[in-house]
Amino acid sequence: METDIDSMTAWMKALDASRRGYFLALVSHEITVSIRILCYDSQSSVGVIESIRALNEAHHRVAGYLIHLTSDDEDTGWLKSVAGYLATCPDAVAKRHLQHAWDHARAITERQAHSD
Repeated sequence: METDIDSMTAWMKALDASRRGYFLALVSHEITVSIRILCYDSQSSVGVIESIRALNEAHHRVAGYLIHLTSDDEDTGWLKSVAGYLATCPDAVAKRHLQHAWDHARAITERQAHSD
């Protein structure tokens, strides 16, 4: 994942709304997988709980954006806030999971765009 918030935002803005929604849905799904992994692999340590909280915040931002996108009330200005949290998440474990979510979703989205 690039860590430059502006380039991440620009990449998402360049997608048409449908593909942007698909990309964010993929990110959302990957975040839930990460939370599941941390929940089942943990022994409820405080550090793991903090990582889960950070991932939950990221998921909240992605899902919140998806709500506006799918209700025809999209304001792409909010993409910078979404990208900002994904790129600068304060929890190192969560940030690693978010990087994977971004990279995986972007690869699938770009692969799909090239096959169209």
